Amino acid sequence: MSENETTPESAVVRAPRTAIFRVVAGILVGAEGLVLIGASVWLLLSLFASPALSLVSAVALLVLVVICTIGVCAMAVGIFRGQRWARSGGIVVQVLVLAIAGGAAADQFGDVSLALKIGIPALVTFAILIAEVRSVGRAEAAEEAAAAAAAAAAAAASEDGTSRK
Repeated sequence: MSENETTPESAVVRAPRTAIFRVVAGILVGAEGLVLIGASVWLLLSLFASPALSLVSAVALLVLVVICTIGVCAMAVGIFRGQRWARSGGIVVQVLVLAIAGGAAADQFGDVSLALKIGIPALVTFAILIAEVRSVGRAEAAEEAAAAAAAAAAAAASEDGTSRK
């Protein structure tokens, strides 16, 4: 095998980097889940502490935030477990958070510092999730190439054995 070909050892070398990205991405998405848990508790307490202009809207907002909280927390667990759906869901969440950050900066009452506080963590998490997806893709490609090389070697060995008979 030439130096540029993929070997099983290269898949093993890439695995720790994939694990690092997975852990960091899981921690960041988990932190977002914790923020959403705090927002859910705050909305619940404010529902009882102060009268809402529209009780139906306040309850609907609380339900939506709780659903999002459950989803983001499930994505964090899925990222730790290395599940693909969780990574893609996490990327979608980051895009939505960036849209919220853009909305926070816009308008005549926009607050750029708030937008940065929302947007910068989302950008960092987005970048880590993309790096993790790429790292997993490289590791899987290396494993597939190693398996194909092993299968080709086994086929060549079996043909070699049958041609000598």
